[in-house]
Amino acid sequence: MGPVARLATLRLLSETPVGVVLLGVIGTIGIVALALDEVVGWSMVCIPGLVAAVILWIFFTVMGITWVHRCRANMLDSPDEEGMLEVTLDSVLSVFKFCVIAHIYMTLVVLSFALWLLHMINDANPGYCLIPLYLLGALHILASIILRPPDISPMLHLSWGLCMLGHLIAVTLQLVCESCEKWSWVVIFTPSWLTYLSIAFVFRWPTTDYPAARFRAKVGTFGVLMLLVAQIGLAMRLDEYTFFMGAFFSKTPWPVILIPALLASILLAAAVGPGASRRLLGHLQTIVNSADDDQHFDALQEQSLFEATPRSPRTLFTGPVIRHNSGVSAPAG
Repeated sequence: MGPVARLATLRLLSETPVGVVLLGVIGTIGIVALALDEVVGWSMVCIPGLVAAVILWIFFTVMGITWVHRCRANMLDSPDEEGMLEVTLDSVLSVFKFCVIAHIYMTLVVLSFALWLLHMINDANPGYCLIPLYLLGALHILASIILRPPDISPMLHLSWGLCMLGHLIAVTLQLVCESCEKWSWVVIFTPSWLTYLSIAFVFRWPTTDYPAARFRAKVGTFGVLMLLVAQIGLAMRLDEYTFFMGAFFSKTPWPVILIPALLASILLAAAVGPGASRRLLGHLQTIVNSADDDQHFDALQEQSLFEATPRSPRTLFTGPVIRHNSGVSAPAG
């Protein structure tokens, strides 16, 4: 396989997880709308998410196994320095940590969806379905304490972990506590309102001269606003408010109310997808030992699912650039 074809394949693979997540979210929103109109049962709601999670679990499992076998084969077959993979020890550990963390993360997500499906089928205690998600929130907070850049962004993981735990506590109270069943959904969504407020305070507009970064920031901002509109409409529809815009939302069909959530998922995927894909592309290039293919990146500018990245190998990846033993630049992961 030539360098252009190999880079095109890696580019497609790096964009696959974002596409799978987006399709899973869109499918879930669509089935939720049907379930709210009592067209399908609630047991069907978790099917798109479960399928997407299983696909990602297989993807990252294969990625991790491939990397381990690649390193092992090179050490056993070519113990001399010339036959080794042309990567530094930092790159080896970075890719390995990424694969292990992604595998554990998706295992917990798959387990959560599977438990929720069993709950809907057998009417089991819904609290058990949330235990894996509690672990995910705790792992985000733990990662923000233990790991440091460039592996992760500690503040981002800390914020995401606290956000997850806040929403999970609110949902748990709604599902398990009998006295909380009469609470207004505006109260149940309190963690969401606090999340939107924190985004308004924490968000900083990109100062880079790269136009696509500023454009993605605008797209992401509009996506968050669409998500806010969808959640406000959902709360008013569930609580059957009749004041202000409540009268409008109370008579609006469920699919119409969830349209802003659908738009938000697409916009947020477009805003976050390029960065996530570039990071994954760096790890995939390290696995196949093809960092020198970056010189052919111009041939793929119009083949990417997302917007084109800068025409410089040093800005192709989100992480800092390190040197291989061969002198070729590659991402640190």
